[in-house]
Amino acid sequence: MSVRGFPEAIDPEQSFRLLADNAPVMIWRSGPNRLCDWFNRPWLQFTGRTMEQELGNGWTEGVHPADMARCLSTYVTAFDGREEFSMEYRLRRRDGVYRWVLDNGRPYASLEGIFRGYFGSCIDITDGKRTQDELRAMQSDLARMTRLITIAEMTASIAHDI
Repeated sequence: MSVRGFPEAIDPEQSFRLLADNAPVMIWRSGPNRLCDWFNRPWLQFTGRTMEQELGNGWTEGVHPADMARCLSTYVTAFDGREEFSMEYRLRRRDGVYRWVLDNGRPYASLEGIFRGYFGSCIDITDGKRTQDELRAMQSDLARMTRLITIAEMTASIAHDI
């Protein structure tokens, strides 16, 4: 029986790639050697680069230079400890614009419990960060205006008393 266009028999690797390439997030995978060995279609579409360009440490070419050391340190520290990680950094989009991404990585193991590397996912959080920045600026403006109103009220009260 076929379900909504999916063939009856599909091997697990094809199933994984079908799922990953149609997920609404960028997905990556690394092996036990820390080197990335796969990126899904949304990642490649976002960066505008080929799989071959991204493999190994090629993906780091898209990381903003100011974020590179922190990004690699977070990745290596988590990798060496076989721990999950979450980090934000700027990644260059296909049009050359750097966008903020939230990258979450998690170690995975074979059925026998042997460490096999990491799976990770990235989402573009630029718009959310921009909204947070605008909200902080508005809060700062509001606090400044509140102080000015307080000073004006105090001045008026003192002038009234004099």
